[in-house]
This record gives sequence, structure tokens and C-alpha cells, in this order.
Amino acid sequence: SARSSTKAPPKTTRTASRDERLATVEIRTTTANILRMKDSKEHLAARHLRIVHVIEPDPPSDEVPIEWILVTSHPLDSAEQFKAVVDAYRARWLIEEWFTSLKTGCAY
Repeated sequence: SARSSTKAPPKTTRTASRDERLATVEIRTTTANILRMKDSKEHLAARHLRIVHVIEPDPPSDEVPIEWILVTSHPLDSAEQFKAVVDAYRARWLIEEWFTSLKTGCAY
């Protein structure tokens, strides 16, 4: 979707303005087992994480390619589950705007 620039430094690609466009992306997934401390007795328990890599292989020549690395604990056994994780991330911007309006506009 379209994005207007912010007051951040102009070299930051994360805040650069862009026009709305249709993008074709590749979705790749893998899993990682992360060891974590479960308690103070040095008992280790593995945390099974799924990593979703979304990348735009052929962006327009004048645009920065889309690339997201998402980490989730949700199961990823089907294409529908991959898409659900990506769609949840896409909704993040709307959710952040909603919370911003609650905090600033409604002083909540």
C-alpha cells in the first residue's frame, strides 16, 4: 500500500514514501529450536519457532524490494497458514494506527 514519508532521516528505507503497487512475493519458511532457561536449576527447554521470509524477487527498478522476516510460534503446515501469518503482519499497520488514535485522540 502507499506510504507517505515521515520526519525520520531520508536515508532510512523503512520510512521512505512510496506509491501503491501490486507486488508478487515469495514466501519461504523454516523452523528453529531455541534453547531457553526454564528455571534457575539450569533446566533447558526448547522453544520451537517458525520463521517466515517474505521477499519480492522482481521489484520495479525504482523501488526497494519488499522483504520481511517474521518469527511466530503458530504452526505452519499449509500454504493457508503461511498466508495467515503474512496477513496478520500486513494488518499490523492498521492496528498501530488504531492504538495511536486511542492514545492521542481519545487520551486513553
